[in-house]
Amino acid sequence: MIAEPPLATPTITTLEMESAIDMEIDRIVQRLTRGFEIIESAREAGERVDDWEDTWIRLLQRYELLMKRKGA
Repeated sequence: MIAEPPLATPTITTLEMESAIDMEIDRIVQRLTRGFEIIESAREAGERVDDWEDTWIRLLQRYELLMKRKGA
């Protein structure tokens, strides 16, 4: 039996990683902004928003984590 050569592991450059983090941050900011608007509208309409707020807070925590990784 002939052994196959190991698969090459793709490497990610620091610039690519920073770019990916920046893109994720931008996406999260858009979701946070839109989510805030939706939550406020629902609250004003008398709807329960507890679950939505929990999700929004988890998203905010993800944003904060990425900002720390970025060093901002």
